[in-house]
Amino acid sequence: MEDSQMTISIGDTAKELGVSVKTVRRWADSGKLRFERSPSGHRRFYLADIKRITPRDFNQLEDRVTINYARVSSSDQKEELTRQIQ
Repeated sequence: MEDSQMTISIGDTAKELGVSVKTVRRWADSGKLRFERSPSGHRRFYLADIKRITPRDFNQLEDRVTINYARVSSSDQKEELTRQIQ
């Protein structure tokens, strides 16, 4: 089998990408990852496609929005903040 046609299971795909099987399934269902079905109906992912994905690509694959929250504390709150750390 030619390298470009070699396929791997959803579990191996998740391990290769460092994400959960659920995430791989979601990306596949939304058309973000190409796959084919085995005769038994399981998803098989193209290894060549998976190896081309870089960490930067994850932002394009994920539809989630990241929200950061920060607050500034005054020196009057120093004792209270120190207590929260303990």
